[in-house]
Amino acid sequence: MPATLPTAMSRRTALLSLPALLFVACAPEPPQALGTLEFDRITVPAPVAERIVAIHVREGEQVKAGTSLLTLDRTRVEAETQATAAEA
Repeated sequence: MPATLPTAMSRRTALLSLPALLFVACAPEPPQALGTLEFDRITVPAPVAERIVAIHVREGEQVKAGTSLLTLDRTRVEAETQATAAEA
């Protein structure tokens, strides 16, 4: 019995799409990274509210304990120190 037109077309479509499916199946998978991304952010409060004059380190740079990170403007602190000494 001869195949009907819709059956012949579906077979032809299946045969033509088979190489495309095989090609897609052979494609490399995109890279995956599993796990958790974590970071620590450390904030360093300033001892006084003064203007920053110089920054000695960059963000992300490793420093040793006791390293000076920045320099604050000392004008107001020195003026308050002199005023306190004058009152004494």
